[in-house]
Amino acid sequence: CLSGHAREYRYLPASVAAVPQGAKMLALLQAAGLVACGFERYTLGACTCYTGRKPAPQRS
Repeated sequence: CLSGHAREYRYLPASVAAVPQGAKMLALLQAAGLVACGFERYTLGACTCYTGRKPAPQRS
């Protein structure tokens, strides 16, 4: 390990693997009530930006 702190970085692969990716994450965002959900991958897929919008409150 270049940093000299290998122990601190051992959790990273399992942590990254545990996060839902792509359509699975979009489904979670939509289930939480967000609309206009989408995602874009960057850095050859190393980073993904998920977006969603909270809908305006319903007027009665």
